[in-house]
Amino acid sequence: MSLIHWTQGHEPGGSSWTLPRQPSVVTTSQQASYVPHIPSFAESCRRLLRQYEQAESARLARTSTSRSKVGVRRAAKVDANQSAITKALRNAGAFVQPLHTVGDGCPDLLVAFRGKFSLIEVKDGSKVPSARRLTPDEEAWHAKAAAKGAPVFIAETVEDALAAIGAIRLPD
Repeated sequence: MSLIHWTQGHEPGGSSWTLPRQPSVVTTSQQASYVPHIPSFAESCRRLLRQYEQAESARLARTSTSRSKVGVRRAAKVDANQSAITKALRNAGAFVQPLHTVGDGCPDLLVAFRGKFSLIEVKDGSKVPSARRLTPDEEAWHAKAAAKGAPVFIAETVEDALAAIGAIRLPD
């Protein structure tokens, strides 16, 4: 069994481990006295996994109710009319970036039209009003955005979305 030997390279301001141009081969009998300890791939993976689990548990401790009990984000629900609204906005000449997968109350669409950006929350107008309500995360996100001068428009129909970006005017 052989192992690739790493040599210590010298750089200004410190040193780093680099592979030599012609890697020397060290046999198993020589490696204990010849090769400095380099964490194995498995050790590195275990350390990274521990760091990830610690960061994830800290994040979960401060997350809102949009997370499931096991700490995995639920799949983003797409409103039935979102594709029709996106298509209509693009046909009107707008740039549309879907954001529904971001979660945490982030609006469904970021739309650029005539030099202005708009945030649009899509709600399915065919559902009962209780099913169209904003979630607590959405309410909080919309309030933060509005406080910074970036209102979030709620669109239940294609016409609502086109009016939100200024492509059409709805009758009063």
